[in-house]
Amino acid sequence: MNKFKLNQSLQKLEKQKSDLPQALAEATQQYFNKSFDNQAWNGRPWQNRKPQKTSNTKPILQKTGALKNAVSHSLVKTDFKSLKFEVQNIPYAKVHNDGLKAGRGRGFKMPQRQFIGHTEELANIQKNIIKTYINKIWQ
Repeated sequence: MNKFKLNQSLQKLEKQKSDLPQALAEATQQYFNKSFDNQAWNGRPWQNRKPQKTSNTKPILQKTGALKNAVSHSLVKTDFKSLKFEVQNIPYAKVHNDGLKAGRGRGFKMPQRQFIGHTEELANIQKNIIKTYINKIWQ
């Protein structure tokens, strides 16, 4: 009898090759969505809007909910080698996330209100998920 149960461990490893990327993608997506709820990125609050003539009581970047919804569906690739998130069909997403020039003509520089990207906190969340899934292989 194989003391290390190598065949069983190899079967578990093959299963984790599909389960692990999905778990990482879901946790990453939740992390990105949380930035809208917190109105902050990596512990830094988003810059407030300029005062407007009409009272806008909605949270920053959530006037219609289209951007938050697009971020919720931004996973475009998940496999054992990579995860890829991309906000599609929202032309102003990159302007807000990266703090780029916006507007017609001369325009103005939009304050960066990042909602997608890498942080140490996200890396730690992902590392913990990976450790959990690796440990499942040897149980």
